[in-house]
Amino acid sequence: MAIGKKWLVLNVATAGEPNGWAAVRLSDIRNNWDAKGERFQRRAFELAHAWPPAAPSLPLAIDGDVRELIESAAAAFPLVTIFVEEDDPNICFIGEPVGWTPRKLIWRNLDLDASWEAYEVKYKLSDITRVDIGGRYESLLARVAEL
Repeated sequence: MAIGKKWLVLNVATAGEPNGWAAVRLSDIRNNWDAKGERFQRRAFELAHAWPPAAPSLPLAIDGDVRELIESAAAAFPLVTIFVEEDDPNICFIGEPVGWTPRKLIWRNLDLDASWEAYEVKYKLSDITRVDIGGRYESLLARVAEL
């Protein structure tokens, strides 16, 4: 959808339909690109009358560092999803940034009941590999939490 100096924005698909966007570090995908399923995804999007997929209609800071990316995502969406895929590629954290140190993000998670967790978590900025926005689940979670 968009390519910057440090981040690539991809359209996320669930069950063959558009489901938000993912920003991934270019450095992580240069040698790991796998094109399997591209034909299926394109045809599924066409059948859903969603081809070509829309790019985010907001400016994401894809030329900057992870802090700039997260700040721009949080300015446009009530919830942001972050991934620390090197620790566990199947886990994500949905919430909002509440502060920064030079090397860490201070984060507040929203739990499965759409309630804010009582504590804040720190993530090393260099460990954040992916940032998602605009997905159906996150949008529904924000509505239930009345954000």
